Amino acid sequence: MSSNINPTNINGAYPIAGQDNDSQGFRDNFTNIRTNLTHAKTELEDLQSKVVLKAQLNGGNPVDNSFTGLLMTGAQTKAFTESIIDHGTKTSSVVLDFTMGDFQKVTVGGPLSVEFTNWPAAGVYATIRAWFVSPTSSSAPMDPITFPAAVRAGVNAVFGLDASGSAPILTPTRTGNYFIEFGTIDGGITVSAVLLFSPESADEFVLNSIDNNMKGHVLSNYAASSITHTFTSPAALIDLSVADMHRVVATQSLVLAFDNWPSTGYATTRLWVTISNVSHTIAFPAAVSVGLNKVPGVTGQILTPTAGNYLFEFSSMDAGATILVVPLITP
Repeated sequence: MSSNINPTNINGAYPIAGQDNDSQGFRDNFTNIRTNLTHAKTELEDLQSKVVLKAQLNGGNPVDNSFTGLLMTGAQTKAFTESIIDHGTKTSSVVLDFTMGDFQKVTVGGPLSVEFTNWPAAGVYATIRAWFVSPTSSSAPMDPITFPAAVRAGVNAVFGLDASGSAPILTPTRTGNYFIEFGTIDGGITVSAVLLFSPESADEFVLNSIDNNMKGHVLSNYAASSITHTFTSPAALIDLSVADMHRVVATQSLVLAFDNWPSTGYATTRLWVTISNVSHTIAFPAAVSVGLNKVPGVTGQILTPTAGNYLFEFSSMDAGATILVVPLITP
């Protein structure tokens, strides 16, 4: 917007020295000054209610930097952390509210039923990382954790999770910590589950992605942008400037390509592919040269898939010249 303040309507040469001056000129200047001050007040108050602040303004309201779902693009972040909520010990049920925190901890004090609420509307990718503590005082067998029926994608890759019934049930086999990332792109209708760590898992290195350093900025209720592609040819372009989460239901073989990696910094994007026909292969570009040998079914740069859901995370720190792939979910 352009400012309504107009300094040109104030006559700086009035009054004229050495002669009688009409009092109307004074009144005109005073009126225009008052009008401009009124515009300045209105515009400053509008800014105070909308700008992103580093600290509370003198005499102002507490800082609330909610973006209310607005898109933020082209940003390079450093030393960001995520908000945390500790639900304490729960003996029967717990609600994981997306708006309360990105990282939520629950100590299991009995057979537990988990529900999700306040996922963002469909069209963005949102996640909650949940930390379930199965304490040493638990009885044997361990107290089970029941998740909503919407938790379907990736459940077969979560150790100890039985998805054969109407609702998936995790029955811990050992005391300790279970870290699971839940995600959705359709407002919680379908929720994916990615096991980050459990006492049964040797992949403790995944925990390096969890940083509880509360210095610097805190992200809360953060949702990544997402897009569902309909490719009419094998060429499947994953454009990082379009979205952070890309969804494809494969109707043919795919030849992946990436575009618009940031020129500086470390960047990631995720790709969720659903395969129904195992003859539909996925070809990765030559730049995907790190971690590809860890993807089950890959020979060279070609994935011969199994029917089901694949969730890949791709990352690069050299503008896409070298791309690391991590298979978060495989059938």
